[in-house]
Amino acid sequence: MALLPSVDNEIDRAFKVQTITEELKERSKSSTLSSSGVISEKSLAPSSDNDTGSAPAMQTGPLSTDSSALSFNDQSTTASSNGDSSPDLPKSPSKISELKLKSKKDLWEDLKVGTFSQSITIHYAVTLLSLLTHIQLSHLGREAYVAQLRALARSRAPVPFDSVDDNDTYDKTYLSLTWWFIYTGLPRLSQRVKAAVDEIIGPATLRDLVDGDSINVWIDQVRNAIEGGPIEELLEDLFPMTDKSLMVTLDNNHQLNTGELFIDLVQQTRDSLQTADFKKILSECLNKNFSSLSASISQLQEGKLASQLPKIKKLGQSSLQSVPNDLVENVSNCDDLLTLDALIQTNYETSIDKF
Repeated sequence: MALLPSVDNEIDRAFKVQTITEELKERSKSSTLSSSGVISEKSLAPSSDNDTGSAPAMQTGPLSTDSSALSFNDQSTTASSNGDSSPDLPKSPSKISELKLKSKKDLWEDLKVGTFSQSITIHYAVTLLSLLTHIQLSHLGREAYVAQLRALARSRAPVPFDSVDDNDTYDKTYLSLTWWFIYTGLPRLSQRVKAAVDEIIGPATLRDLVDGDSINVWIDQVRNAIEGGPIEELLEDLFPMTDKSLMVTLDNNHQLNTGELFIDLVQQTRDSLQTADFKKILSECLNKNFSSLSASISQLQEGKLASQLPKIKKLGQSSLQSVPNDLVENVSNCDDLLTLDALIQTNYETSIDKF
């Protein structure tokens, strides 16, 4: 999907995992690089600054960079460069200063919460955006067919008649409504995920021994916190469900040339998203995509939480940047979604009434 690089950028902006990793790496570089390039685990442990003693330092011992969270650069930067050709946004001086003022312990805590939040949010974002794209294309497909019928009817009519056809840019304006999810809904969803991760995984220390099964229990708890609320919250993140949010989206996209057909498409999309069928499909697709993540995580052997972070990060990034994208394919192959697509595309009643 062409929108996935934009999703990647917004998720990176929300959790700053790469920026935090680079800051930790920079701090370690000056004091811990040995002649062989091995970084000691002691140097990677949370700083004792402001430490009350509740989180003892990790024991010393060699730890190669591919099992350290500092290996995030090697594991994800290459994939990111392949999956997103857009230029990096300039870093905010205030954010850089904020990181410089934090202790190593606080940076590691941010990295822990951010890593889990990022991977979980990726699975939500790709699933939701894929579903929205399916719904939008189904509505457009129906309108394209009806437009052909209108054109045929006009060509055969002995007396010309008026048509409600909009200009040929209505479809682009309609598809541009994904702006709402990427730049408004996704940041809100990211913050809810982060709050849930902070509450559920935050109390764990970086030296705790955890395996894949333990991590999967955490992720299930985070999902329960996110999906246990009203489904309308996710729908409001996904699509402009009110006229106010619609105007915000159109204004930011400089898309003000709307017409009757566009307004009909927006309302029909809202109606589709609010059906019991769509809510069932959403739950089914989320379960399927998180099951794929769970299967990969279950293979992780027991180790310190700090050593698991780069693996969790890599799983999330590969899910977002793989080509073809497995998460998108899982959604596309959902039988119930294909049935809903067919129902939308063959629901001509509203469109024919406007002939």
